[in-house]
Amino acid sequence: MNFFNATPDSRFFDPMHTQKILDAEYTRVRDDSRRFGDLLMLTSADHQALHMCVFIADDVVFTKNGANTQQPWVLMKLPEMLGQYEKDKPFQVRVYRRHAPPPLGTVQEVSSAARTL
Repeated sequence: MNFFNATPDSRFFDPMHTQKILDAEYTRVRDDSRRFGDLLMLTSADHQALHMCVFIADDVVFTKNGANTQQPWVLMKLPEMLGQYEKDKPFQVRVYRRHAPPPLGTVQEVSSAARTL
């Protein structure tokens, strides 16, 4: 949830806050399209969130597997990341896309500006 934020928002540790922001600022993508910055949420059969990561490109996600603060953020292939959650099957992958463009000064904005030079 903090991928495009210049300053991390620690309120995302609260599942109710996270759901509130998902409902207000994101739309669930119901087709197979995925774009840079989309959120991928793994949910259990009873619709409980198991994990969330950020789609980068070509089935590569930015993820932090595990709740331990010492666990690093890594780039992983989506199938490899999903393999970490095999024990939680069945699960569903939901895709969420932000309504508004990313905030100013983000990686996406900077890379777009560089292409115009």
